Amino acid sequence: MDYLDIFKRNKKIKKIQLPPPYSERFQPSDMSLIDNLLNFNSTTTSNAAGTNYIEEYVKKEEEELLQSAVSHISNTYGAGAKVDAVSMGSNPVIQELNNEKLTNVYRTFNFAYRPKTNLSITTMKDRIISMIDTNPVVIIEGPTGCGKTTQVPQFILDSCYKKRAHCNIIVTQPRRIAAISIAKRVSQEREWPVGTLVGYQVGMINNTSEDTRLTYCTTGVLLQKLINTKHMLEYTHIILDEIHERDQELDFLLLIVRKLLRTNSRTVKVVLMSATFNVEKFAKYFSSPVGNKLEPAPVIDIAKRTYFNINIYYLCQLGMLGPLPEVSRDEPKVTKNMMDFCVHIVIVLDELDMKADDAAYDSKAGLYNRHVILIFLPGINEIEEMHNILTSAKYENSKWDIIVLHSSITNEEQHKIFEQPPKGYRRIILSTNIAESSITVPDVKYVIDFCLVKQLVTDPKTNFQCLELSWASKGNCQQRAGRTGRIMDGRVYRLVPKTFYDSVLREEGNPEMLRAPLENLVLQAKILNMGEPKAILALSLDPPDLSNLERTILLLKESGALLNNNDKTQLFDGELTDLGRIMAALPLNIYVTKLIVLGHLFSVLRDMIIIGCSMTVKDMFCSPFGKKLLAYNVKFSWACDSESDCIAFLNVYKVWTSEKANRRLNNNAMEKRWAQRQFVQIKVLREIEALVYDVTQRLKKFGITESVGINKVMWDDEVRPFVLKIVIAGAFYPNYFIKHQNIEELKEGHKILNGLDLTNTVYLQGWPLKQPGLLYARKIQNIFQDCFKSSAGKVNVSFKFSRIYLQFSKNYTDEERKIPLSVYRSIKMRQCNMPIEVSVLSEKNALDLAKKMNLKDKSIFFNNDISIKEGKKPAYINPNLPGLDISYIPIKIINVIDPGHFWIHINDKDTYDKIRQIKKVLNEEKKSLKEFDSLPKINSLVAVPFKKTFQVEFYRGVIKNYIGKSDNKFALCQLIDIGHTIKIHPNDIRQIIHCKDIMKIPALALECVLTNIQPCTIHSHKVYWPQEANNKFHELLESNEQIFGEIYSVVNSVIALTLIAVTTDKKININQILIDQELAMHKEESYLSRLNNDLRKRYENMNATQLLYYEKMQYEDYNSCDDYPDPPEDSKCVSTVRLRGPFSPLECSLRHLTIAGRDKKVIIETNSVNSVLLDSNWKEQQKHLLVAGTVSQNVNGSNLTLRNTTLIPAIPGLTALLALIFTPRMELRRNSSGTYYVGALCGLGCDSSTKESLFPERDMEIYFDVEITFDDLQDINRLRHWMNIGMHINEKIEENNNFEEIVSYQNKIKIILSKLMDKCRKKQDSEMLMNFHKWGMYDELLFLQPSRMTMVKNNIYSLHWALELEEKNDELEKMTNHIKELRNLASEDERKLPNIEIYCDFCKVPIYSIPKLRIHLYTLVHRENEKKWNIKL
Repeated sequence: MDYLDIFKRNKKIKKIQLPPPYSERFQPSDMSLIDNLLNFNSTTTSNAAGTNYIEEYVKKEEEELLQSAVSHISNTYGAGAKVDAVSMGSNPVIQELNNEKLTNVYRTFNFAYRPKTNLSITTMKDRIISMIDTNPVVIIEGPTGCGKTTQVPQFILDSCYKKRAHCNIIVTQPRRIAAISIAKRVSQEREWPVGTLVGYQVGMINNTSEDTRLTYCTTGVLLQKLINTKHMLEYTHIILDEIHERDQELDFLLLIVRKLLRTNSRTVKVVLMSATFNVEKFAKYFSSPVGNKLEPAPVIDIAKRTYFNINIYYLCQLGMLGPLPEVSRDEPKVTKNMMDFCVHIVIVLDELDMKADDAAYDSKAGLYNRHVILIFLPGINEIEEMHNILTSAKYENSKWDIIVLHSSITNEEQHKIFEQPPKGYRRIILSTNIAESSITVPDVKYVIDFCLVKQLVTDPKTNFQCLELSWASKGNCQQRAGRTGRIMDGRVYRLVPKTFYDSVLREEGNPEMLRAPLENLVLQAKILNMGEPKAILALSLDPPDLSNLERTILLLKESGALLNNNDKTQLFDGELTDLGRIMAALPLNIYVTKLIVLGHLFSVLRDMIIIGCSMTVKDMFCSPFGKKLLAYNVKFSWACDSESDCIAFLNVYKVWTSEKANRRLNNNAMEKRWAQRQFVQIKVLREIEALVYDVTQRLKKFGITESVGINKVMWDDEVRPFVLKIVIAGAFYPNYFIKHQNIEELKEGHKILNGLDLTNTVYLQGWPLKQPGLLYARKIQNIFQDCFKSSAGKVNVSFKFSRIYLQFSKNYTDEERKIPLSVYRSIKMRQCNMPIEVSVLSEKNALDLAKKMNLKDKSIFFNNDISIKEGKKPAYINPNLPGLDISYIPIKIINVIDPGHFWIHINDKDTYDKIRQIKKVLNEEKKSLKEFDSLPKINSLVAVPFKKTFQVEFYRGVIKNYIGKSDNKFALCQLIDIGHTIKIHPNDIRQIIHCKDIMKIPALALECVLTNIQPCTIHSHKVYWPQEANNKFHELLESNEQIFGEIYSVVNSVIALTLIAVTTDKKININQILIDQELAMHKEESYLSRLNNDLRKRYENMNATQLLYYEKMQYEDYNSCDDYPDPPEDSKCVSTVRLRGPFSPLECSLRHLTIAGRDKKVIIETNSVNSVLLDSNWKEQQKHLLVAGTVSQNVNGSNLTLRNTTLIPAIPGLTALLALIFTPRMELRRNSSGTYYVGALCGLGCDSSTKESLFPERDMEIYFDVEITFDDLQDINRLRHWMNIGMHINEKIEENNNFEEIVSYQNKIKIILSKLMDKCRKKQDSEMLMNFHKWGMYDELLFLQPSRMTMVKNNIYSLHWALELEEKNDELEKMTNHIKELRNLASEDERKLPNIEIYCDFCKVPIYSIPKLRIHLYTLVHRENEKKWNIKL
């Protein structure tokens, strides 16, 4: 058979049917009738694993290669030619161009060139050219610095120039910067402008021309070219450099080059080059047919010129240094003993350098100049631990300059290695394998190698990736050893025994193809269209395990890149979708590509391109050593309360580009200073900018661009962040995690805090019981002052036993937050391992001093020892709050923030008289006001101009804070009599003089909230009352003149009340009207609110002192303390107390919704804005969804770590809606009576015949916390339909021609999404069902098939089938709930409910204890009564 036959569509090729691995296990028994009807396939679950599948494919390819080679020789030389005498590479393969054109190119440029003589490769020039001319593949092994990358392409170019032969060379590099810099260096050597004879192409940046004969490019560029053209005939020579790196892209490129070289591109010459790699393996892989067998490709070995010696020592040779640490073959790890031994080596090297012959002694300074020590450690955790040891007080006199090298640190920190250390200091570099090749470290004399590495691997059971600690390969260790011996003799210390090194360490590391997901490779194989992915990847240098390929196919089907053909399950293949084509075309992770495509559908394309590119490159934020808390604070502020890393990336990028566009960042120095202040990396931002341009240009080829025109979708600023979060949730399905707050732990938290406010209180542990805490309160305040953005922030400190309670005050930035930012920052201090240490006096001296100062601790609960604090603050600071004995107050609402939050006046004559008095003094008496000479102090009373109705008048105001820069400050003023807070320039504020009377009047505006109520709709990250609720609230206020407030509680100066409108004949409960009209919903009050309500019910049993104490506790600032004593001086203290914490009862955990991850502990990456996770909705107990961009796993599989996280608003039912919108398939679940939906099983679906889950570990059990109706399902299907339409790419449509169509479906998506999100849904209790996780739970006849809404093929989001519901029977529903209640009671601990009366509605009898209830439920009478109702549980 001719080798070109496989490319001819009409040519019949014999097909070899490979039996699937599961066919032997499947043994149907008498199923012929069903088989005939259903075209039955065997089970989709597969136990396929290993690499045995490759043998047949390899053997078949070799046979076809030898056969086609014989045919090729016969056609070329005649039938009588002797095959064994002809080398397949000896044919003249370089094709001549048009002579005139060729001459013009060669005449245009000067080819006179004298290569560098100091490069070892120059002596091999003739041999290299000869071998390339006579062989299809040549392998060159040459050490770093021999000149192979720059000189070999020039050798070929010069040879072709001399022959006047056509030449077009392309050279690949693994990194963009390398391709660009090498192209520039070669151009500089030859004095040719870049982009002429020598050019480069990286991404969408193409600096080549028609004259270009030598192109340097990244691996991905050549890979895309070959996949698209499916031949290599555009080039005469293809050079693949640095092939030892063995990433997935390079391995796949090797596969394609080899395949095309053996089929339709035999005239092309291929050169493989690298410094250290297994040449025999590559030579065999690229073997060529000679005679009737395959011969390995020839290898050219370029000898290394060595000027300096490198001595290598192993652990077994270092016994003279002391006891040797143990090394385990099966348990690779860095132990404390290993680290201590490493430090001991460093100390010995210090002594050694001082005695060495080449010791450089500075006689003036009296110091030795010591050379650099490079220590290779596996990861950042080990680096931090070693850093802590080397910088500890024990070694502070050793004069070590410690530098860290890791991919997570900033470029500025990395560049420190090129700077000189301080005089007399030895530089010690702690590095991961980044220093093996990516960065050249100067002046290294010693290398200490722990011989360990962390590699990204995939768990075959759960599909989670993890960084696995393993022994490095010998290749890694040799690369590390090569860091020394460059400018002086060097030494290498390997911390493993010699026999261990020889027998345990592999020759080379596992290539990425064997340990990482294959999504992009499979998509490239589908685009290549030369067979199923399994057949193509079987021919790779190191074929992947079959189980890995099977998992990859499932992941691609889940993401929408592949679909089962005609709904038939294919284990190792699938039909490529338009989304899959886009994924294959973009240099991004498949989920990031999906993010961008969904961004296009939801009209936020540009934002999603920026977010996706930011997630692809290195983290733009930096977290320098010693500044982690400050870095967290800055990143938190960039997130702008969005609780999303992704939106933080977007905000930084937009501000950066805006600052540049407005010329506020004019040069590199200004950019660098700006970036340092913002803890971001300019170099990374520039990489993102280049990638954004690259991706934008690539998307244009698919017709994906920003929509334009008057009808394009515009999201307002309030809703846009919410839409961004929806798109993020859709792209990273099913990386869904639910905030999990244990109710019992929360109750215990209330006890721990002694009733203090959970939202602004944290606690520390470990305070000595006999130390008087208040003596040191100011010290503790100072430790936590950095948690506030301004100096106005205060923290109240109180003590109980061994705990310290910290109450943080709220400032203007916390107005719309349930939990102050200072609480988040304090918890972050603990996560950053910041020591919280307090120096203390001896116990005797401390107690004596406290007694002398008369210091006593306070408590929230009254006891006889408590003295009631006399108020020292001015009267105007606080209003007169209703006492515990007051239940109703007449009110006049003066400022409505929203229906649930407003300010009032007490509607009585006294309040009215005071308002008139204040107005008269401030606005009618001219001598009462004057301008300030300087800025008024915080909390001072001032006169503030404000336009309330038709004219500007002065009102009393209190300065709460100053904001802005020193040259442009604004005062934040609270208008204490009308309930407004405004920002105003200090020049507009007036000082109140000669008016002491109005200074004594308390604030007249009272802040109120509606009790037990919350808005029914939440649109974004802020609580938002719908306009209908605002309209109704104002209507009720305007139509009723007499309004009273029924007080529920008063907490922190805020009154929680029920509004009662009184008419002549009835009372109207405004709270209830809002709930009844579905404009609001019920919520539970906080612990403190319930506590105050309970005190109000019991006030009659209190004496006057108790009553006064609890009434003062109602004020927000009662517990605040500004008069802590000055702490004792540190010089008088004798010891230090190290405290544990801070802790908050609101700290919550996360639970993965997928079956594979739900039992694992979940951790958020430390530099995430969500790394401190507090439950701000603990009162409502709502499901709060968090979406992760990346999920990784620890080595033992117990923990999951989340990166690039986004917290979704806690809207009831939102988790369920997002799952239903973005899941590939779902199957509804209904309650036991079959009358309403209680949940859905979401996932890839099941095999139609066996009902076994296709991807069980990624299935999610979604329980509905609100009512999801048939109408909702129809809207979800409509949304999925238009999403399918939007994902259909018509590449033939010219740009701008289909804008109207695009805008049309984007508007439809907006309308349907808004309808789904704005709907107010009733809450419902979840019902646990047996076998929830099993597909095919109900009879197929119960499902309602959706109407066919689209004729577009390859629907990524198939339309959901609804589940038929039974007609609701209220009486049956009631009895069903009753039996559930009885059974729940029966499972309770009878000791907790000793005296309980229970009534059984089935038997109409009372029951008086839990044990008797258990007996009753099993009586024959009760069971018969239950059967009559036919209740199914």
